[in-house]
Amino acid sequence: MSRFIQRPMIHAQKIARLQPLVCAIAAVSISGMVHAAASTTPVVTLPTLQVSAHPLNRNADDLVTANSLVESETLFNQNGSTLAEALDSQLGVRAETFGAGAARPVIRGQTAPRVKVLSDSASMMDASEISPDHNIPIEPMLAERVEILRGPATLLYGGGAIGGVVNVLDQKIPTQMPENGVSGEAGLRFNHAAAERAAAAGVTAQLGDHVALRLEGMSRRTTEYRAPNQAETRVDGTATEGYQGTLGLSWINDRGFVGVAYTKNANDYGLSGHSHAHDECHRHGLSLHCEAHDDHDDHDDHDDHDDHDDHDDHDDH
Repeated sequence: MSRFIQRPMIHAQKIARLQPLVCAIAAVSISGMVHAAASTTPVVTLPTLQVSAHPLNRNADDLVTANSLVESETLFNQNGSTLAEALDSQLGVRAETFGAGAARPVIRGQTAPRVKVLSDSASMMDASEISPDHNIPIEPMLAERVEILRGPATLLYGGGAIGGVVNVLDQKIPTQMPENGVSGEAGLRFNHAAAERAAAAGVTAQLGDHVALRLEGMSRRTTEYRAPNQAETRVDGTATEGYQGTLGLSWINDRGFVGVAYTKNANDYGLSGHSHAHDECHRHGLSLHCEAHDDHDDHDDHDDHDDHDDHDDHDDH
């Protein structure tokens, strides 16, 4: 009986010894199949995801601010010839117009100098902050996006920006290398009411391993507004014409970038409703005298020939 009992035990021991070898062979076969399948699967490159966080340990309630972000597509479709008109449809933002070519944004009833307009987080320092008949030298058709800040967050840009901040971000200075060595965008826009014809284009090209060049330009031309059922079919002083060109250059590596850009902006526009009919009038005491004098008193005759109807603004950055 002992002989018949030992043989099954020896056979079981052989099977137990063979099991690790069989498992190893099976594992190698499965891994080879998986590797072969993985080698035939195409590689998919996912888009870059940017995650921003506050350096301090703050909860979500502390980070809530009254901010708005307007992308370039929205700015282009808004059909605004000025920055203020392009943002006029945003919540709490209106345009303070001074003719067809000059306008400033109004945030919660506040305007310049309580509302700051920035270009890439830097102050514009233009004449529109103190004179409403000057245009803001920023072209919305070439902007990448616009940030609208309200509330306490505006104090980061100075104590004068208590009404709000409009920060225009553009691509004048390249911050990264373009895909496939070159990238660009272009757009055309037409408006029937003022016969507007506007075109804008920009291109970024790679020059070497660390240098990127940016070229962009814009041209716009409009005629006088149409005024149906009026004595004159066109509103005098509402025509505008302007252009802008930019040349930018950047040196880019893995640690960051440094760049410089030059922008030429020119606008020619009129002021509707302004008249020179009373330019010869002058004050006599508390009354206004508009008749010519026979004498040539220096205090009565003025040789000022300032034309305030047409503005020709040329801003270099």
